[in-house]
Amino acid sequence: MNEYMNPDRLNMISEPQAVYESRLQHFWNSLNCPLTFDTTSGEKIQILSPGIWNFEKGPDFLNAKIRSGSAILTGSVEIHYASMDWKRHAHHKDPLYEDLLLHIFCHDDWRESPGSPGRFQILIPDTSLAPSAEKLRAGDCSFFFNRSNLRNLENFFVDAGWERMEEKARMQMEYALKHGMDYAFLNAVFAAFGYKTNKDAFQELFRRFMKYSEAERRQYPDAILWGESTLLPDKTLKAYDDEMHEFIVNTWSRWGLLRPAQAGELKWNRSSLRPLNFPERRIAALAALLQNDALSFKNIEEHFLRLEPDAFLLYLGEIFKSGKSLWCHYVSFNTRRKTPALLCGNSFVHELTVNAIIPSLLAFDKLRKTEHLAKIRSLWRLIPQDQDNRIIANALHKWGIADTKLSSHLKKRAATSQGIIQIYRKYCETACTDCNACILNQSLFPRKTI
Repeated sequence: MNEYMNPDRLNMISEPQAVYESRLQHFWNSLNCPLTFDTTSGEKIQILSPGIWNFEKGPDFLNAKIRSGSAILTGSVEIHYASMDWKRHAHHKDPLYEDLLLHIFCHDDWRESPGSPGRFQILIPDTSLAPSAEKLRAGDCSFFFNRSNLRNLENFFVDAGWERMEEKARMQMEYALKHGMDYAFLNAVFAAFGYKTNKDAFQELFRRFMKYSEAERRQYPDAILWGESTLLPDKTLKAYDDEMHEFIVNTWSRWGLLRPAQAGELKWNRSSLRPLNFPERRIAALAALLQNDALSFKNIEEHFLRLEPDAFLLYLGEIFKSGKSLWCHYVSFNTRRKTPALLCGNSFVHELTVNAIIPSLLAFDKLRKTEHLAKIRSLWRLIPQDQDNRIIANALHKWGIADTKLSSHLKKRAATSQGIIQIYRKYCETACTDCNACILNQSLFPRKTI
């Protein structure tokens, strides 16, 4: 019997399969490692780390670490209700699942040859799951975080956050040196508009957009974006209200003037997205900003130099809000909102400032040696953190400071939030959340050697 299975915990569940998977994911995320499991082949393996819960495309957990005999292995983990869900979900056709280490399921219905995917398979009966999920177990460094002075800890995360900004700026510098600053800035903006869910699709859309001449991009930015997105519906269909149908017909007419070459279909993902963040609304926002020349890096830089940081942040909020677009009233071509909503609200403007504008200003400052570092950093420290972030939530649980006044304070600003992400990714994720293998943990609590 596996170590975690205790007759007192057995509880028959009657939820649908998707709920079983969700409960099993929470269970796996809260494992008190190291923990030993029996595989379906009868082998015993020790879980050293359950891995990083992945909320993007690909396996459910990344960088899990196990011990099999004398070997330490790392890889991804996929969790299903039934083992054949691997085929039902078409994971066998997806290269993101190629390095699967563990396949975990509640019910084994695999009837094909070869056997179930993954190097190891673990059957966890649904009756063994606790009625409610536990929180992620705190790591060794929770002692350090819980006993540190607030000011010192804030500075620690601010410095780590700035390190993250420097890394983003280095990437911008590489693009700028190859293609120019305007190209590098616009590329970062498109990526930011895609979020993580559609980042690849928006970057491909950017590459297609930049193949047109500068004159075409200035005159027809909306038609190019909609046409190349492959989202524009058939204009002969009458499945839309009059206002949207007119928009579709007019956009097709403008798109046809360019005589574009046939491009492959872009893959858009709407899973886990709020309707207000659907790709159609993001494309509409980009089109509006490009038509108003709001995405000129020269204009952005000139206003940054002329205004104080707080005034500049207000200026960004004004130019990015795009409040007069038709798409303020829609979330998709056939879904109209009862009340209009801005295409770019304050929270998105703040994210865009962190992920595209500040790295671009910092890269330009380094390339031209304009020495505006202090002003850029002042702007960065002003930006609030408006939205919850799963990486930050996992990090704060791992460090034992979730739901504390300290965590509330650290989550208020983008500067410290970026620092949390930097520390978690650089140390926790690199060590597969195995505290014994974490360089930061070892520096805080050095082990005695004999």
